[in-house]
Amino acid sequence: MSDITGGRRGKVERLETGIPGLDQVLQDGIPRYSTILIAGSPGSGKTILCQNILFNFNKATGLNVLYLSTISEPQIKVINYQQQFSFFNAEAFMDSVIYQDIGSIIRTKGVKQALEVIDELVKQLQPALVAIDSIKAIADIFSTESEFREFVSDLNVKLSFWECTVLLIGEYYEEEIIKRPESAIVDGIIYLYGSEERKFQKRYLRILKMRGTNYEAGEHTLKISEEGVDIFPRLNPVVSRQTYTIDYRRQSTGIPGLDQMLGGGIPTGTTTLISGGTGTGKTLLALSWIVQGARENEPGLFITFDEHPVQLKRNAGLFGWHLDNFFERNLLDFFHISPIEPDVDQHIFEVQKKVFEKQVKRIVIDSISTFEIGMSDKYKYTDYLWGLTNFFKTQSVSLTVIAENYNLMNSQIIKYGVSYLADNIILLKYLRDGFNTRRLVEILKMRGSQHLKTAREYIITSQGPVVINKPVSFKGRKVITTTHKAQRTL
Repeated sequence: MSDITGGRRGKVERLETGIPGLDQVLQDGIPRYSTILIAGSPGSGKTILCQNILFNFNKATGLNVLYLSTISEPQIKVINYQQQFSFFNAEAFMDSVIYQDIGSIIRTKGVKQALEVIDELVKQLQPALVAIDSIKAIADIFSTESEFREFVSDLNVKLSFWECTVLLIGEYYEEEIIKRPESAIVDGIIYLYGSEERKFQKRYLRILKMRGTNYEAGEHTLKISEEGVDIFPRLNPVVSRQTYTIDYRRQSTGIPGLDQMLGGGIPTGTTTLISGGTGTGKTLLALSWIVQGARENEPGLFITFDEHPVQLKRNAGLFGWHLDNFFERNLLDFFHISPIEPDVDQHIFEVQKKVFEKQVKRIVIDSISTFEIGMSDKYKYTDYLWGLTNFFKTQSVSLTVIAENYNLMNSQIIKYGVSYLADNIILLKYLRDGFNTRRLVEILKMRGSQHLKTAREYIITSQGPVVINKPVSFKGRKVITTTHKAQRTL
């Protein structure tokens, strides 16, 4: 028998599941030689998750794994279903990924005899990972909980002796788990569940227990595809773990007059909110900033909920901004996401992945208002915005978010108090000059930085946006209100 600490005193050796999001949640995987209960209601994805882990582990290590089906579902059905997923390896099946049905032994000879059979199979096959699906089906055979507790305890001891990591699958709702005897015996509990919403069925995963090790608590999104299981960890930046590096450089917006208003440009690694009514030029301003970054070899990512990337590329071309060269050099990427019920965890996970892969330095989200509309839980919406902005700050990535001001005649920034997350706020608004409507740009806020305190006119030319760097003059006698309470003149 080997040293269960892997030769590293005080450090728990891990068994990677091969599911990146789950390994992240578990902080590098399941503790080796532990017994883990994968619990959840019927249809929550327990068996698929278990099978995915078995095949992933076998592929990565070449070690034997053993899957024991009981009386809950015929083995032939399990095999038929699982071979539809890409993780299923036909060559490894029944060679190093071994399926055994102990249901008939349980029915004819009882659970104690089944325990001996399990012991003999493990002794013969020497699997590193064993799964029993389902332990709940065995529990229902026992007349008392104390008898079942004794069975689980004996099973745990035998498999621990053979240095197996064990996965027990059980059909339990959350309120049942705390009452079950196996919950006290196992080292960890992974709980799967779903929610029925009007448009989509959503699945989630939570770690309820993981003895002797840390993990990412909270609700994580689970999705099942032809590839198998994907876990999208919730964004949970812990302030005590974060490190901030102050970068005193400025990033040009590509609009000289605006850079002057900003005191030389947008400070690197900060969050900028661009707010304004429809047609004021918010997207164009943000696009100019990210294209300028590409010109300066700073990779950019433009996340759009509103306009399709094809439309954005066409609009950029109208101003002479030819983006294909930037795309070919990995200096620019568009990421389009449907605004209809966006999955926040998956969205942020994919954004983070792109940021690391492409070493992104500038990010635009257009628009945060559309993102907000798609979120039914407004508290979760603000939590994720806070997490998102803080995550990018720790990576020294500059973030620009666009917010729609639906009332064209006042300067409301954004609902739910999200403006406090922004280091810089650029407000675009309309000015009524007689029978003409003009655009103004105003810098409302720049943390730790000097900026111009008065508004300037903002026009859109055939070469792109231009800020006229002189005080605003007008012919009419009235200026539109900047708040809903009072009017003022310039």
